[in-house]
Amino acid sequence: MFITEKDYLKTAHELKLNFTNKDYQAYLSEYYVFFARYLVLLCAEGYEKYSRVEELNYEEAIKILKVSNCKKRIKSILLCEAPPPSPANYFYNPKSSWNSTLGKPGKGQAYTTAVFNALFAGWVFSSKVEFLEECAKSGFLLLDLFPLPVNFSTFRRKKGFDSLCVSQFKVNVLAFLRGNECCISIDSPLGFAFGLKSSGESILKDASVIAAFNTWQSGAGIILNPPIPIDALKPFARPDESVYHRVCARRYVLFPISSLLRTSGIL
Repeated sequence: MFITEKDYLKTAHELKLNFTNKDYQAYLSEYYVFFARYLVLLCAEGYEKYSRVEELNYEEAIKILKVSNCKKRIKSILLCEAPPPSPANYFYNPKSSWNSTLGKPGKGQAYTTAVFNALFAGWVFSSKVEFLEECAKSGFLLLDLFPLPVNFSTFRRKKGFDSLCVSQFKVNVLAFLRGNECCISIDSPLGFAFGLKSSGESILKDASVIAAFNTWQSGAGIILNPPIPIDALKPFARPDESVYHRVCARRYVLFPISSLLRTSGIL
């Protein structure tokens, strides 16, 4: 998911946002560089400690990912909607709030807390860096459907939001999966889940997305965890939950639910 300026501004235009090159450069320096560094930590040979990646700029991280031998370490993917409006709350930002006394995420870290509770309940981490290193060791990856750090609460109610989610999944997510197959583990099933109800359901109810995902999955030899279709339905769902097994949020809750992450294979 290497976002070019052209793709970034095209998405902004589709959302009717008057973004410019300045916004794209801010996105690279305030958000995307942290994602690129984490990918190096997760996938590139010889970069197992965060200290090896913390000084990399965006271009250096991408170059390493293109030329290094891949480690097949990605075992679970959580697809969320977009980076938060504040860089301080970004999942991959190593300087976001952390309660070092309790060894867990600090205030305002809803997504980080959900992942922490799903993957490492009862663990104690001295810092966000230590937490990110352990996430990489476990093979966890969080992807954003949209590359724009804006508040999507207003866009979810607009006509055309479903089609935007579908197009972004095809352009961004499937392209990332195809381009990074070398980093995805085939020795164990792949957990794949959706972090928000609105965008997750918009994607999973589209037949063309399911067909495209199934084609990629079959061609790459990927088995999902649990071994059910990407759009499998729950035998029973709470009134505020999605009927889709892999959608891990509840109505009006803007972050994934830890217990639903675990049942969706994000372990």
